Amino acid sequence: MSMKFCLILSVTLAFLILHSNCEVVCSEYELVKELKEDLEDNGKLDCLRESLPVPNESSQDKNKRIAANWDSDCSFESENENFPWTKRLFEIYPLIRGLVDVNGNVTNDENQPDQADMCEIIRTLIGNNMIEGITMVGEGVTSINEDISFYIDCPGGGSESAVCAATAGSFADPKGWYIFLDGQSIRFNGKPNYEVVKDE
Repeated sequence: MSMKFCLILSVTLAFLILHSNCEVVCSEYELVKELKEDLEDNGKLDCLRESLPVPNESSQDKNKRIAANWDSDCSFESENENFPWTKRLFEIYPLIRGLVDVNGNVTNDENQPDQADMCEIIRTLIGNNMIEGITMVGEGVTSINEDISFYIDCPGGGSESAVCAATAGSFADPKGWYIFLDGQSIRFNGKPNYEVVKDE
């Protein structure tokens, strides 16, 4: 699939989604909010929709853990077959290490069904050093600086109207979700930088 075709397709999809009655959208505002809540818990992107209780945790820690659960419109799970986001991510970014888990370990390029796709994408990009300027302390994707939010830019206007992913169907239907990873895409630290090339 050519870059020019991807660009045209994505711009068209973005236009249709932004100007139609979408059932659900994952906005840039929601995405950033979820990321910050997840990081506030333990400095990691666990990406979990439902975390398990921790033995002897304080009420304050419990509240942080529950707040860190991905429960907004950005917590969806999308299609794993046909043309999944994992394949598109590898086509757009040079992911030398591949997909990574909460500790920065390689996951054999498998999408984790108990974790929010949008979070997995960002965690993988950080784990592959694709987002310059993000401070990481120690090994793996731990103690991530919350400035990550300044490096995310989804298609659209301001953060509340910018759309990172959308579906025209039900939130729970994985086949309906489209994540803007190419063309008129989500950009991280200004990348990828697409250029429209005119045919000679």
